[in-house]
Amino acid sequence: TMRRFGADEIEGWNKYVDNPNVIKALVPILPGALNAWTKMALKWLNHVNPYTGMAMKDDPALLTICPVNEDSIASVWSPNPEVKKLYLDRFEKWKADNSKTGNPDALFAQFLTEIKVASNRQMAKFFKDNGINAMITGSNWWGTMAQTFERTEFDLVDNHHYWDHPQPSYNQNSDMKTSLAYISPCFMMSTRIFGKPFTVSEYNFCAPNQFRAEAGAMFGAYSALQDWDGVYRF
Repeated sequence: TMRRFGADEIEGWNKYVDNPNVIKALVPILPGALNAWTKMALKWLNHVNPYTGMAMKDDPALLTICPVNEDSIASVWSPNPEVKKLYLDRFEKWKADNSKTGNPDALFAQFLTEIKVASNRQMAKFFKDNGINAMITGSNWWGTMAQTFERTEFDLVDNHHYWDHPQPSYNQNSDMKTSLAYISPCFMMSTRIFGKPFTVSEYNFCAPNQFRAEAGAMFGAYSALQDWDGVYRF
């Protein structure tokens, strides 16, 4: 999904990427970053397991792939000033090329969605072109409505959620009593897309929260009620 990249690995960037979040933002907008990511992905997927004699890409245990983990575009495009400039410059070009006028916030939201959908299609094509047939997912963080446009393109929908994740301290509150809108299983419900498999490949009620025993019963009950396809405690 992601790692640190050396200064000679990303054409057009040419500097050390020490923050994995930066590559999440660069892949959709910089061809050199996409190329560096594909090399990393192929090295992993073509690796032959000495015990099975199979490459990872050929192993039936590889059910699904998230190309870039927690890469929700609205959360990654702006924290790094240099990356932010790339997006703002591309936005101006996008408006000019498409004769776009109107509310700038709405236009920028459309721009981000189009950029991310196009990038997801590129990565999915890369897998297919290299004989990799596992189901593809992604955008597995946050619950914004705009992500529905991105997730519709995937083979399955996946998301992540935690209760009392250290930020950096713990709140020691009960999820059930704190906010019905944010209650962990309920937060995941609106991110489903009917007709597509749905998984939560990361969830946890983090230790040492004193109410963490709520997790198993709540996630088990709500996922069974809604016929989710997989829940993985991280």
